[in-house]
Amino acid sequence: EPQVFVGDGSALQRVRVRRISASFNLGIPLDLQQLANQAPNAELCGKRLELKGLRPRWTAKLLPNGLVKLQMRSADTAEVRLVSKKLARMVRKVHCAACTFKHWEVQNLEVVADLPFRLDLVAAADMLSEHPVHFFVFSQTRTLLTVEVKEFGIRVCVRSTGSMTVCKSKELSVATDPLKALV
Repeated sequence: EPQVFVGDGSALQRVRVRRISASFNLGIPLDLQQLANQAPNAELCGKRLELKGLRPRWTAKLLPNGLVKLQMRSADTAEVRLVSKKLARMVRKVHCAACTFKHWEVQNLEVVADLPFRLDLVAAADMLSEHPVHFFVFSQTRTLLTVEVKEFGIRVCVRSTGSMTVCKSKELSVATDPLKALV
């Protein structure tokens, strides 16, 4: 039977990082057309170059100014940093020896947690709307509720299955606090 949020945050189960996005700079402008011809698994998409890796699985978008945005399904920032360094070495090898690896930074963690029960999203939205100082309900459908936890400035997507997702967080602890505030 669907429930509404209850408890003190202890109901969260299987809190895990699903995806990490990071960015870094190669330190030089890139000739994307030349790099697309030389790099493996490369595809030129307008004014950016997309590179893909299979083991581990990642996608990188390279911009003409040398900025790289990398996404990877991983729970480990060290692994994402290592893949970023390998990508920079590959670009240095096939494109330009002056290429460097600098200003690496995690841009986003996508954190997922589960509740041990299904949710009645209509009742949950009504309950959260009663506390406009703490929560703002952005959107609501039968199966998805998007809520901003104002104290943290982070949006949480809540599904009727009890699955909750936080995006736009750079640290795991920052991502789990809004989840705990909801339950």
